[in-house]
Amino acid sequence: MGAIIGLIYVALNSRSGWYLIKGTNNPTTVSMVHFGCSKNLVDSEVILGLLAQADFVITPFNRNGRCDVLVVNTCGFIQDAVQEAIDFILEAASTKGENRARALVVVGCLAQRYGPELMTEIPEIDAVIGTGNVQNIVTVLRTVLSGQSTLAVNEPSYLYSHESPRLLTTKPYAYVKIAEGCDNWCSYCTVPAIRGKYRSRPVASIVQEVQSLAASGVKEHILIAQDTTQYGKNLDSDQNLACLLEKLCGSTGDGWIRWLYGYPSAVDVHILEIMASNEIICNYLDIPIQHVDTQILRNMRRTYDENSLRKLLDRIQRHLPGATLRTSLMVGFPGEDDKKFNKLLAFIEEAEFDRVGVFTYSAEEGTEASQFAAQLPAEIKNERRNILMQAQQLISLRKNRRRIGKIERVMIESTFAEKVLARSQAEAPEVDGKIQIVPPSAADTFVPGDFVKVRIIEAGPYDLIGEIVA
Repeated sequence: MGAIIGLIYVALNSRSGWYLIKGTNNPTTVSMVHFGCSKNLVDSEVILGLLAQADFVITPFNRNGRCDVLVVNTCGFIQDAVQEAIDFILEAASTKGENRARALVVVGCLAQRYGPELMTEIPEIDAVIGTGNVQNIVTVLRTVLSGQSTLAVNEPSYLYSHESPRLLTTKPYAYVKIAEGCDNWCSYCTVPAIRGKYRSRPVASIVQEVQSLAASGVKEHILIAQDTTQYGKNLDSDQNLACLLEKLCGSTGDGWIRWLYGYPSAVDVHILEIMASNEIICNYLDIPIQHVDTQILRNMRRTYDENSLRKLLDRIQRHLPGATLRTSLMVGFPGEDDKKFNKLLAFIEEAEFDRVGVFTYSAEEGTEASQFAAQLPAEIKNERRNILMQAQQLISLRKNRRRIGKIERVMIESTFAEKVLARSQAEAPEVDGKIQIVPPSAADTFVPGDFVKVRIIEAGPYDLIGEIVA
């Protein structure tokens, strides 16, 4: 989270399934820098699509380059991400007009959270656009270019659809946001305030988008939301995640479907049975558990305990044996003493998740947990994170080595400088490792999106090496 992604994927062509940039005599150039998660990335791609459709010319961001408008899509979830975005905005503001950007526009989660403050404290910003105003990007940019500053931050209600223009940045995979917002109100989290109430897209809209993506060459369709397992809760019918997965299975050609971010108490048997009966759905579950101590979970306002987590793992093993399991953990939450932390460590060593991400608790302004007593110092939080990550490295290495000698179907993700990288269903993009294919001469044979079979010949805690099987 918070890493700058080189966002400019200007290769708009007939294969993209979206829009061609039209030539103009005096084109207005726009560069974009993206911060944040995959959900925010979808917003960035829609923004680029809207701008391209309106005849703005998308140009790669270059710190020493020139553009008419610089758009910064920001993360506002935790303080480290907030600071990273602000540092970049300050840098852009300091060079504005010096043969750099004529206008500076800030959008996204940070804009939604601190819009008026940004406009006041950084007067070089020409416009601030919150998460509920993404669809108005073209109007705002035209207003800015006419010399008027704009603050467009309203209650979040925007939800993109299959009809939204979108400039993909991640082929051969694409994220499909099936819902927006969150109703969980975990005590440490700012997302409900930033993204609004939970609202699901209609099944038909998601199916049509996935079909269009598949027709454009996308080979992996990754369903995301703040909580995917709540999908359909606000719709009038009995639509839910299991129903959506079933309907999507005939929409992707030979491509994969992957879904991420399941709430532990909502991963039911029906979802697991749909996954087990459809090979096109990746045999992979990403279920952030955060912690296992009952008191910590209660204070986090999470609706499960260690006992229910154990039952969940048993249920997955029964209905989806061999599934790759990923989770996320939070250490250093207020009140986490040594005993509670060691309980979490013991659980992770026993459960043996395939992948684990560990985050240190951040006391976010406006959240309930920021007012809790027994806040822990940064050094203790960082130490505990390191202990968990070291323990998980040994687990991941052990589990990856069990794959040596096995033949797996993988998708080529990139071929660059004679280096071929691929992923199996067991590796999600960006957060998990990759499989490097040898020999390097394979770079002349394959293109991203191809499916091939490889035999795993080496394994580390994150990445693996495989050779092509004829």
